[in-house]
Amino acid sequence: MLGSLRKLGLLLDGPDGVHPDFAELLAYHDGELGSRRTAWVARHLAGCCECGAEVDGIDPGLRSCADALEETGPVPPAAEGLERLMRVIRDETQLRAEQERLRNERNSRIVAELKTYFGSYPRFC
Repeated sequence: MLGSLRKLGLLLDGPDGVHPDFAELLAYHDGELGSRRTAWVARHLAGCCECGAEVDGIDPGLRSCADALEETGPVPPAAEGLERLMRVIRDETQLRAEQERLRNERNSRIVAELKTYFGSYPRFC
């Protein structure tokens, strides 16, 4: 009997026997759930004080978050971040150029040291 009531959605628990999670309650609050899921959450909230309190606490929570964000001050201008990013890119480009220069220099030294040996072997063409 319990299983058939659960299948019909007449029990307060969710389809798998649990309460809706906070993300689902938030989506319900914002009106972003589908019609079947909205109906289920509404039925659940009618009998679950715990979840009802969570939904009632969403608006004050959002307001306090918005107030906290306003207290942090203005957002720094993007130019500072872009300038810092350009310095990093420029430094990385210089680093790669220096690595390439050292690699070429090392290869040139190896070729110069082995040049005498290259001429001592006969060429097969």
